[in-house]
Amino acid sequence: MTFLLLKCGIIQYAILFIAIGITADNLMIAKLTGKTVSIISRANWILILLLLFITQNQMLLWGRWITSWAPSLTTNQKDWLALGLLISIGAKMYKDHFQNKKDATTINYTANNILLLAFSSAIYLFVFGMAIQWLDRTEDNINILFPVFILLFLGIGVWLGKTHHHKLIYTLRTLCTCLMMVGVVVLLFKLI
Repeated sequence: MTFLLLKCGIIQYAILFIAIGITADNLMIAKLTGKTVSIISRANWILILLLLFITQNQMLLWGRWITSWAPSLTTNQKDWLALGLLISIGAKMYKDHFQNKKDATTINYTANNILLLAFSSAIYLFVFGMAIQWLDRTEDNINILFPVFILLFLGIGVWLGKTHHHKLIYTLRTLCTCLMMVGVVVLLFKLI
């Protein structure tokens, strides 16, 4: 996998950091497989995680496809629109991650609610796909690394959820959120 990263410049690394931050959202969904309050069977969890993986991959491709389908709408403002979308994703994920615990809503862990949570996190990938298409950064390494990141974070989330290492999951998610913010800031300074 290192051969994919050797040819990258600073903007590609920024996009890579943002991709890591967005896919790290899967940690929180996958860790629920180990929760004792969950009323979902193991077979349903496998189906939910499979649907999450397929949906998130497709949302990235749909975002890129829709953006390339209508290029005349954004002739001179592509970079700024992409940067605005990435900043809004970063701000929303930062707010969601670092909000007070007392302000957080509790989730009833049913299959429908978990799928709804998974599909809502896939919206970030749709917007990310639009942004990298507008930035003209559609290299093949994103197409290869993105499913790897999704599977990696799903696997880590399931394993850490089963072993009840919730503090480590929170630390990993904090680190990935910070990586995403670094990627957005680097893009901001490179595009200005």
